[in-house]
Amino acid sequence: MAGPRDQPEEKLAPQVAASPSARNKSPQQMLPTAGPLIFTVNGKKVVLAPGTWNISQSLNEYLRAQLLMRGTKIACGEGGCGSCAVIVSRKATNATSLNQDICLAVNSCLRPLASLHGWNVTTVEGLRDQQQGAAVQTRISRFNGSQCGFCTPGMVVSLCAQLHKDDGDGCNSTDNPSSLTSTITKESLARSLDGNLCRCTGYRPILDAAVSFLPAAADLGDLEDMMGKLECLAMRRGKSEDKKIRCDVGSGAGAVASVDLMDAPSSSPSYLVFEGTGGDRWYQPQDLAELFHVLSWHPEACLIAGNTGRSGVYKQDKEMDEAAATAAAVNTPVALVSFQDVRELHGYIWEVKTGWLEVGAGLTLSELVDVLKGLPETAFSSSILRDALLAHLHRVAGTLVRNAGSLGGNLYIAKSKHFDSDLSTLMGGLGAMVRVAWGPGWAEKELPWLDYLNGNEDEDGTEEEARPRRDILLRVRFRLWDPRARGKVDVFQSYRAALRKGNSHAFANAAFRANIDSVTGRLENVSLCMGALGMPALRSKDAEEALISASADSVSAGTDPLGQASLEAALLALRKELIPANKTRYRYRVELLSGFLYKFFLYLKCQVVSSASSPSLDVRLLSAATVPDVPVALKSSEQTYTRRWMTKDGEASSSDSSTIDYDHLPYVALPKDYQGFQASGQAVYVSDVLELEGTLFGAYAKSPRSVGVLTELQVSAAKAMPGVVAVLTAADVPGTNDCAFYFGSPDVAAPDTVFVPLGGRVRFHSQPLALVVATSTKKAQMAAKLVEAVFDGFEVPLVTISDAREAGSSMGIVDGVKRGDAMAVLSRARLEHQKGLAANAIGGLGKSLSVVEGALRAGSQKHFYLETQTAYAVPDEGRMLVYSSTQAPQAVQEVVARVLGTAMNTVQVKMRRAGGAFGAKATRNLPHAAAAAVAAKVLARPVRLTLDRATDMQLTGGRHAMEAEYAVAYDPVTGLVEAVACQIWLNGGFCADLSFTPCHDLAANLEQAYFIPHFDASIEVLRTNLPTSTAMRGPGVVQASFIMESILNHVAAELAGHLTPEEVRRVNFFRPVGEGTDAAPTTMMSAGCMHMPPTPISHFTLPDIWQRLSASAQLEARRKEVAAFNEANRWRKRGMAMTPIKFLSALMPMQATVNAYSDGSILIHHGGCEIGQGIHAKSALVALRALAQIGVVEPPTLSMVQFADTDTDVIPNGGYTAASTTSERACAAVDAACRVMVKRLAPLRDRLMQEKENKAKAAAAACACGATEGNNGGHGGGPAVPAPLTWVELVKTALGFRDSIDLCCHAQWRPGLPGHYHNYGAALTEVEVDVLTGEVTIRAVHLLYDCGKSINPAADLGQVEGAFVQGLGYYLMEEALIATDGALQSPGTWDYKPPLLADMPAEWKVGLLENGKFEKGFLSSKASGEPPLVLATSAMMALRHAVTAARKEIFGSGSAAVHNFRLDAPATPERVHRACGATMGCLSLHGAAGAQPWLDETPRHHVDVAVAGAGLGGLALAIALDKLGVNAALFERAPALRDVSQGLVGITPNGLRALELIDPRLKEHLMERGKYNTEAFTKTVDEQGQSTERVVQFEANNVSIPWADIQHSLARLVPRTMIKCSHDFAGFDEDEDGVTIYFKGRVETARTVMLVGVDGLFSVVRKGLVPFPDGRGDEVCESGHTNWNAIMKPDEAGLPYPHPVVSLTYLKEVPPRFFFMIQCGHGRILWQVRVSDPGKEYTVAPKKGHGRLGLTGVKQRILDMVADVPDVQPYIAATPEETIFERCLLFRKPLQRYSTPGRHVVLMGDAAHAMHSVRGQGANMTFEDAHCLGLALAAKGVGPAAVRVFERARIPRANLVQWESNTYYMRQFEKNTSHTWALKFLNFQSYVADFHKHEALPAHLL
Repeated sequence: MAGPRDQPEEKLAPQVAASPSARNKSPQQMLPTAGPLIFTVNGKKVVLAPGTWNISQSLNEYLRAQLLMRGTKIACGEGGCGSCAVIVSRKATNATSLNQDICLAVNSCLRPLASLHGWNVTTVEGLRDQQQGAAVQTRISRFNGSQCGFCTPGMVVSLCAQLHKDDGDGCNSTDNPSSLTSTITKESLARSLDGNLCRCTGYRPILDAAVSFLPAAADLGDLEDMMGKLECLAMRRGKSEDKKIRCDVGSGAGAVASVDLMDAPSSSPSYLVFEGTGGDRWYQPQDLAELFHVLSWHPEACLIAGNTGRSGVYKQDKEMDEAAATAAAVNTPVALVSFQDVRELHGYIWEVKTGWLEVGAGLTLSELVDVLKGLPETAFSSSILRDALLAHLHRVAGTLVRNAGSLGGNLYIAKSKHFDSDLSTLMGGLGAMVRVAWGPGWAEKELPWLDYLNGNEDEDGTEEEARPRRDILLRVRFRLWDPRARGKVDVFQSYRAALRKGNSHAFANAAFRANIDSVTGRLENVSLCMGALGMPALRSKDAEEALISASADSVSAGTDPLGQASLEAALLALRKELIPANKTRYRYRVELLSGFLYKFFLYLKCQVVSSASSPSLDVRLLSAATVPDVPVALKSSEQTYTRRWMTKDGEASSSDSSTIDYDHLPYVALPKDYQGFQASGQAVYVSDVLELEGTLFGAYAKSPRSVGVLTELQVSAAKAMPGVVAVLTAADVPGTNDCAFYFGSPDVAAPDTVFVPLGGRVRFHSQPLALVVATSTKKAQMAAKLVEAVFDGFEVPLVTISDAREAGSSMGIVDGVKRGDAMAVLSRARLEHQKGLAANAIGGLGKSLSVVEGALRAGSQKHFYLETQTAYAVPDEGRMLVYSSTQAPQAVQEVVARVLGTAMNTVQVKMRRAGGAFGAKATRNLPHAAAAAVAAKVLARPVRLTLDRATDMQLTGGRHAMEAEYAVAYDPVTGLVEAVACQIWLNGGFCADLSFTPCHDLAANLEQAYFIPHFDASIEVLRTNLPTSTAMRGPGVVQASFIMESILNHVAAELAGHLTPEEVRRVNFFRPVGEGTDAAPTTMMSAGCMHMPPTPISHFTLPDIWQRLSASAQLEARRKEVAAFNEANRWRKRGMAMTPIKFLSALMPMQATVNAYSDGSILIHHGGCEIGQGIHAKSALVALRALAQIGVVEPPTLSMVQFADTDTDVIPNGGYTAASTTSERACAAVDAACRVMVKRLAPLRDRLMQEKENKAKAAAAACACGATEGNNGGHGGGPAVPAPLTWVELVKTALGFRDSIDLCCHAQWRPGLPGHYHNYGAALTEVEVDVLTGEVTIRAVHLLYDCGKSINPAADLGQVEGAFVQGLGYYLMEEALIATDGALQSPGTWDYKPPLLADMPAEWKVGLLENGKFEKGFLSSKASGEPPLVLATSAMMALRHAVTAARKEIFGSGSAAVHNFRLDAPATPERVHRACGATMGCLSLHGAAGAQPWLDETPRHHVDVAVAGAGLGGLALAIALDKLGVNAALFERAPALRDVSQGLVGITPNGLRALELIDPRLKEHLMERGKYNTEAFTKTVDEQGQSTERVVQFEANNVSIPWADIQHSLARLVPRTMIKCSHDFAGFDEDEDGVTIYFKGRVETARTVMLVGVDGLFSVVRKGLVPFPDGRGDEVCESGHTNWNAIMKPDEAGLPYPHPVVSLTYLKEVPPRFFFMIQCGHGRILWQVRVSDPGKEYTVAPKKGHGRLGLTGVKQRILDMVADVPDVQPYIAATPEETIFERCLLFRKPLQRYSTPGRHVVLMGDAAHAMHSVRGQGANMTFEDAHCLGLALAAKGVGPAAVRVFERARIPRANLVQWESNTYYMRQFEKNTSHTWALKFLNFQSYVADFHKHEALPAHLL
């Protein structure tokens, strides 16, 4: 039901009434009979009988596992990459949202199989049989839009769905694609791909293929010409195989589901319920009445719409719930309810008269977009509102997710899980109303969205308390225009900032709306809604009121209602009011909110007609006021290359015919996917290899720690899970437990084990401990979560480079560069400068030099290939066949043989293609191949091991993170760099692996294209507790470029007056002999490094490239345009830079075997691995070229050439596919093998041609003779013409019985010496920065690369573009978030963001240099895979240019601060924003550069140490700091120190000793006021309900003292000037030098070198310790710490699990105090029962928050238990609701680090240790912490060094009182059931005595 209406909506009548009598029936009476699930796949009907399939199975799992359709890939499993896309379609029904036929591309990994009833599914295989689909597949292949090909099927599906949508025909349209017209645009085609990731191509060829379908498409002459030439080469397209659907598709034992192969019926019966295995049910109600019926049967059922939240955003929660249910052996059927067909939740109503738009909550986001697009412009208050809504919605997720995710589902997870929703904020800004139905009565109610979101439902209390409360979002309505606002300007804008242009959750978002009086300019009805802050979206009421009041006051005063005063009032109110709950990126989020409001304010001002009282806006501010035109990605793209090799012989394209090298290379740029297998989904990857019968599947059990000694693995629960066959550990490895491939000596310090053995050391988080093998991957993954690890002791992990440097943890891998004496030059330059003689010549140098110093850092980068690590091992008669996605089959063979304890000849490794590799599959695939082989060997069955995306990213590591410090001496006149000295450190992870490669390559390439006379550099690889860093595309070289270009940029910044950065780069190039006065032979020698001597720089084409690119990219004109733009715009800045590359490529031997068969066909084997680089496409051309030398009339054609899998049985010892030279090496080897074949065939060819000639002569002679004899005027006398010899005839004869020539030709190609050469290129990049958000747009890229004479320009250009885009990701957005304990926080597409199509430059021109002869390369070719990645450094330097322009505005062009800033990689929006320096005080209506900020944001307090929290620990630390003379402050939220009783504090001897060491007076006071030898009453209840009561004497010297007394004792020793009350801690921002602290309700800040968070403050500080992933809300706190939300089931109102109280302890004191141990599903939770002061009535104090969380039952259980304890009246103190999660927990994962990565923020006390098993040790450990931190500060000074010492001392000790795991505690508790759990859990006496031994910190730590 859709369309406008003038009258109020009539109530929708449900199809089926829900009678009251029906609700009274039992569930068994009401449950309907399940029907079959019916749908079609590619037109074939599928019928799944009830009970034969799994309702939790996804469509992707079904397609791949049951139907064996493996063209549809699986890469991320969370809807973030698009490789799994399929098309789902069905005809219009009453239930469909807009009464339209539906045909959508969706993620099959998220689509539940059960949701497909009545739908048709079309996969990439099905598209092959449709003309439109086949055309898309063909064009993507021909446009070279597929490299590794893993993403290509998804791209094809997405494009086909969009072409159908734009064209308006049916999904199965067979119309000629060239006739497509109507609404197709380049923008819509590009947007259809915004949910599809490609890691290889750079997107340009994919979009080109899509754009070719436009009615006015560009000339396709080149494409058609190429296709014609391919036809001339007789290339055959692979035919589609007949599709067969297996019938045995059941998932249970013996289950069989029928598959009907006849055509699907036009309509399928509509069943209400479908039943899967185990009684699980899927309900698909058609209206609300049916939905409410279902929920009455299953009150706890999970509601599902598009499943994008449940299986996408929160999929880990789902898996954990399933694992927990399995562990508890709960055989309760699961009920899932889909509301995709509930008709009342669909459709829309537009009320013309009122302006309201009402939409069903079941509408998908794409349908919401279509609704808005379909409304007339008059429906909106302005086109601005319409455009703003559409633009914002298009940036929410990707098209594939928007096609499935519903409006209601998105809004509901924003409410239930605090999901950072854009829609929630938009609805809040629009003042949306929602209609909600509340169960179990299902009364409907309409209320404002923000009230519903924030829990302000105003319930009437009439609900049935005994029934769980459910609420369902039915409808949403919001106003597009307000008739009450006539005569006023309705203004709306929305904002968001994110890591990527699209498909990326927001750092913060906002939706603002206001009405402006068109006459006076007064503001009315202001709505400022903000969200994505880790809490529900909300309006800033104070800021709204400030705007309205300031505007009204200004109108009354006759001044500007939108003047500076109004702006300042609004910004100040906003800053005080809104406090982001997310503590990571705290400062950035605070500044974003201010920036959004400032932009909106400027936009408002633009809507007011200027007048005397309201002057117009400064034009320089307009760029912030208006929404900028977003450049369309790849709006203008161009490729250029030398086409002479693209012409037929004799058709020269070069003007200089003398330089043309004519040969027989086929004249076509062959696409990589020239056979079309990848685009059509026929390409088979390792994960696609069909499983043999009996195949098992593996999943790793992973370490929860980053470091520690493994003492025990608890595997019984995992083994007990149905479907699990075995759990294999290190003890099961038949051979050596070592999976490293060694190029040198083994890394004995940290072996790369298959599994960590018992007694062995875990060395990184998630390291494999065991392999669970089961009958399916899903079962194995679930069971793996049940394996529990027990560790001995607790160690501090080394995570960062600074950690490793401090600990002296080196890998032993070093290198360096040494030329001249850089240190001497720098020393003399500094000395002369200090003497003030810089103007004089420095002795011996003949020139005056200046010196600059700097530091930089680059993070890691993940490979993010789409095909995760995978292996399939098949045992066979004593041999092992291993299919591995690898770059080195030889390495796999060697490692598998080692771990199996067999010879290498018993292992065969096969590899056809990999779905991306980029270096990670050189060695990091080896552990997984080894694990699969071990399992196959032990179990004697085939085993497949395919990692899920999260596990793959956790285990694989990535590019080496880098830190560098440098000093440079340069000539301030000429810009020539005279000397460079630098120190470089690389984070190598836990073992050596390939770390020598980036280390040595960094050294060999560090000088880049520049001749530095004096160069001194040292490079060291450090060992940390992270997965081993490994080779990644351009290892070491991209870091070298970043360092050198930053150095040159730094020099240029100092010379900004007369030399540009490009001029500084050019003058420092290597200088050929004769160029300039200083030219000498040494200026063309590389510096070399420790492992490579200096070598000559040959074929130095860079000057020519630089000149050509400067001209073609219009360098100088562009520079002027950028400068003009920056002058005209204050808040948007552009920058440009041009950088070069000199890249050293290595050549290694290569083998090839070429086989010819009797039909003329050719099969080629070579040692290279096809990983997307087009190695086969190049080798095929070379083979045809070489075989054409045989000289036959019809030489071999492309259709005759086929490539075999890379196979160690055929090509042994094949080496590595690496260093970008494998293609040329393979070509050379294939060429050599073909030449062997030509040589063998040549004699036969000559003989056959001679025979043919003789035969022809004989025939001619016979003919002549006959003519003479007959005298009849015959043809005698003509020349003899022999019959032509064809290739087929030649080969057939050669293989005949007579000749039997060996046509299996093998050859090895070996490079000459030296085995390396240099590659050259340059790139110019122009960027634009939004100064207020830090977001970066790539405007233009011009790139020119010297590829020699490209063997295949299509493949090489694809490599160039793809590499450059990967470099953009490294520099701008790909941030690997690593927690302080070493856990990867960005293990998937939600948090890790490779570039999308939308991130591509608007203008992209790529060219290959026309080059002369290059002797080193095969056929004069050069590498293209890695060097272009390094050219992305130009984007980073351009970004620095833009940031510099921004800082000129902030600080003034003459300020030293303009160039003095740090910008590390990746330059995320947060880092860019910080570098720009724009704070709230800079946001004004004045456009002058360098203006004084209106708000002084200089920190109010400057201290060395800030202590947050004035509890016992904070006061103790303050005393220690005061005695040390440290400048410190104590910040407390309360207006005065708290003076309340919190019961008693037990001070054990260790705590007493710590206080005595801090100040002896403390001990004296405690001894006076405290009580000794406290007794405790203990009652223990076992599982059978039997109780044991006893009185226990506490240990001697235990002191019990009221909390208030000890607080007073501490407070009186703290100087009053140190205590800052009424400073409620809000968040902090850490940088290189310290920490800025923010306070609630205050604009002022504090600045400190070190922030110490104490005790309960971890609810704020702890959340900022790690770079926690944003967007998902706070359902699980950082660092693995559990809270009640995680324990509770989301939809459960009662207790989550049975909670038997297993122990009770109370003190015989007045007042009494109780401790309870409560068993729950996640462990044991300590519940502390407190009492009020003596004399007051003992009462239970319930809290609403407790009841909301379902904890009321826990309290009641406690009260019931103590009812029979004599003389006791229990009192349960209510914990403040905002801290209930943190204050009432014991069992949570302990922190492995107490500090932030920068170690300027540290936790102590409960904040760090969590709760402890020993009674009272929270306070006592806090006192120890205070003493030890004071000692560390005294020894090391205030700074990170002291924090490191503190952590190394305290973390191991904290382990003594910390439960390590549920398993460990349970075992200890069971052994000591007769004792008090609190005292006998560990040896308390030795624990207490231990502290007496350490009155100072251990000497080895200092």
